[in-house]
Amino acid sequence: MNATNLNIVLTNSLCCISAQAVKVSKLYSIGDKCADSELQKLKLMNDWFEALRCYNANESISAEFALKISYENYSALSNVLRNYTVNINGVESTLPGDGVKTVFEIFLELLDIVLPSNAINIVIDPDGKDQRNATIYITGLCDTENITLTTTLISTGAVLNTIEVTKYKNGLCTVLNCLTEADFEILVAKLMKECDICECQLNQ
Repeated sequence: MNATNLNIVLTNSLCCISAQAVKVSKLYSIGDKCADSELQKLKLMNDWFEALRCYNANESISAEFALKISYENYSALSNVLRNYTVNINGVESTLPGDGVKTVFEIFLELLDIVLPSNAINIVIDPDGKDQRNATIYITGLCDTENITLTTTLISTGAVLNTIEVTKYKNGLCTVLNCLTEADFEILVAKLMKECDICECQLNQ
């Protein structure tokens, strides 16, 4: 079961637990002899829900990076006399400027080479702001520690500019959990049965 499926189970079970709480309240208000057993069921459902809520169904957690630069730098054209290099955890890839693509179009191409499973989101400030910026958000692998963008002269190899992309969220390749996978499966099955959640609902 993935994180999306677990969220569906938890969302649906919240409604179910609320309905059970209302049922218990009504039974106690009329002095019904089943009130105690229904209260016990409610407590179990709450315990199952809380245990599942702390479970991380993701196999790993990706590292997250961000780079904020001026829009002027973001949109600057690459220079045919310069090389552009991306270094991720010591693995490098380099492309020369072509005078057509922007520097950051080349850097993004290089990111796809060195980190093919990355996800990139770019947020550009609206036109008209006094200081217009572009923020590039990069999702790396769970073990991505650093991303460096470097500009050098082709002729001499001299470094003209180096940018360290800021890591704001550490990745985790082995996710620690509050439950074993077997216990997780047992509790999910119990909560789904009690709340009448079928497998078909997990594929919506």
